[in-house]
Amino acid sequence: MAFATINGVRLYYQVSGQGEPIVLIPGLGLDHNYFSYAIPEMEKYFRVVAYDPRGMGQSDRPAGEYTMELWAEDVKHLLAHLQIPSAHIVGSSLGGCVALVLLRQTPALAKSLILLAAFSELDRSLETNFRMRINLVERLGMGDVIRDHVLLWTLSREFIETERGKKAVDGLLAGLSRNDPALYAEFLKSILRFGRVLPGQEREPKFTEHLAQIATPTLVVVGDRDILTPVAFSEKIRARMPRAELAVIKECGHITFIEKPEESTRLIVDFLRRQQVAR
Repeated sequence: MAFATINGVRLYYQVSGQGEPIVLIPGLGLDHNYFSYAIPEMEKYFRVVAYDPRGMGQSDRPAGEYTMELWAEDVKHLLAHLQIPSAHIVGSSLGGCVALVLLRQTPALAKSLILLAAFSELDRSLETNFRMRINLVERLGMGDVIRDHVLLWTLSREFIETERGKKAVDGLLAGLSRNDPALYAEFLKSILRFGRVLPGQEREPKFTEHLAQIATPTLVVVGDRDILTPVAFSEKIRARMPRAELAVIKECGHITFIEKPEESTRLIVDFLRRQQVAR
């Protein structure tokens, strides 16, 4: 557990395990604990770098505009701080957007790319969901309403009913409640900006159009019961990336590392082992 000053802010990070480095980029408004169910298994095979992105967790929370490009720059400089020239990059949900931007900017940093519940553009439903969250947060803060909204869109109803699901819900909601409302609204705006749906972005190409340029071996993972970013989003990414493959986890919602951590980790380990053999 340590802190590093990156791009003018202090970032919290932790490194565990041995082997090739793998960097874990968490989802919207959450910190390294997003991966807490998976890290114990991952560190058996990899040198795991888990961190709190700026604005989240124990890292600094400066006011101002947040973008995927800014978060990607932070990952780049964190790897330099750790003297890691390249690593396997894992991004979940918003973390997948950050990973995609990082790969477009600095492809040499990635040995491989793993995207979970990711998206390269927004459809009308997803855009509406994020705009609704902004309205809820600006009017009501990070209280029960926004937490319930996020819960119902990210975890499957079957999982919520299980004993492990109830504990996971408590952890997820606690993590969300620690967000500053103004910053969380900025995080949501960063997604709209990434989706090219803000005023003035009408003529900007969707990020989907850049996917063909990313030639890194890529595993795309999604839950078959993900209602926030359904399988079609992952299929679109897989179809446009020249070296991507798709894995669909059965009976799983949006946050695969919470609902199906063992299967998510196994898919990643198997994929990376195949990449090592292919080198």
